[in-house]
Amino acid sequence: MGNLLLPADVVCRQRVSARRTSGGDRSVSLLSTPFLALVVSVTIATCIGTVALWNRLSGRGAAKLASRVAAIITCQVAAVVTIAALVNHSFVFFSSWSELAGGGTGAATVGVQALDPGGKVGGFDVGNVSAATARRQGQLIFRWVAGRRSHLGTWAYVYFPPQYFAPANSHERFPVAVWLTGYPGTPGEIVRYLGLIQTMNQRVGHGTARPTVLVVLHPTLAPPRDTECADVPHGPQVETYLAADLPAEVRASYRVSRDRTGWALAGLSTGGFCAVKVAMRHPDAYSAAVSVSGYYHAVLDTTTGSLYGGRATLRNDNDPEWLLSHRPAPPISVLVTYSTDEAATAADTARFLSLARPPMATYRLIVPHGGHNFGVFASEMPAVVDWLAARLVPESSMSVQALPRRR
Repeated sequence: MGNLLLPADVVCRQRVSARRTSGGDRSVSLLSTPFLALVVSVTIATCIGTVALWNRLSGRGAAKLASRVAAIITCQVAAVVTIAALVNHSFVFFSSWSELAGGGTGAATVGVQALDPGGKVGGFDVGNVSAATARRQGQLIFRWVAGRRSHLGTWAYVYFPPQYFAPANSHERFPVAVWLTGYPGTPGEIVRYLGLIQTMNQRVGHGTARPTVLVVLHPTLAPPRDTECADVPHGPQVETYLAADLPAEVRASYRVSRDRTGWALAGLSTGGFCAVKVAMRHPDAYSAAVSVSGYYHAVLDTTTGSLYGGRATLRNDNDPEWLLSHRPAPPISVLVTYSTDEAATAADTARFLSLARPPMATYRLIVPHGGHNFGVFASEMPAVVDWLAARLVPESSMSVQALPRRR
């Protein structure tokens, strides 16, 4: 179905990697149990072999010394490969050999952007540019965004599309999409690797998207702690920052929408959880949320510490699935995306969608194959940008291209 986004009772599938239909790939899958068992077995055998042969390798001479060093290095390399395989098996950063080698992710339509020399990020000059440049390609700035209520602050990229600088739009207040990284993550990753700015400008040129101000930041406002975007008792008030401080500061600084219908919160992985949770708890601030390979239950682990002070009620209030089961559904639209290779994410997403009910509208985008990485995330951006464009509106439609409002 290409980039068509449908309600959650219909699956939207985007082609990400070509699969052979005849004489298929018979290699062992990168995520398969046999591959994992093979790697572990080779590592164990290598270490046992080194111990068994160590006496034979002892003695003087360059050859003996080189043999011992080679044996030690082989054991270390095998151990590192095993750890990497175990981590990838759990988190699905790469789902296939071709993806690991840098191909087959489907990111060709949205090129992965590298950091360019000369103060550029993702192909864009950061900071002040000439008026002609701003009208041609927009402007990207990097600034500190302080929060008056939460007393928190963070560095964020803010991108203004070319239409923001057009004289005909001088009275237009543009919609805003706030993008959150995963944990730990940095905002530069989204600018460099997601292709978000380029995709939005391309889709605007095609008439399927609307010029939108993009604000990109990480949700880790109290590093290295993962706050899960919560208002931590006697700790950092991250939810307050995202729901109140950030919108207030952006509205005070720039020509953007003052109404919730012009604001969306989106994120990757942990950022996706944050986006859905904050939008659900603050529908007065955000009318739409996007979760790219996110999750929908309140997590507690070694990176979070005790976020809720041991209070089950507070943890429940920060759990989107619990909220849908026990509270009225908020009047927002939510888009969730994931790859079928992300088994845990797929199951959690299905559970979340099964709990959703009006007035909350849910949509999903399923990628047939791919891991938890920027190549896959970037391939989803055309559909995500179009979906946001159909739900975010400027306060005035006098000059900015009007798009049909989707339900």
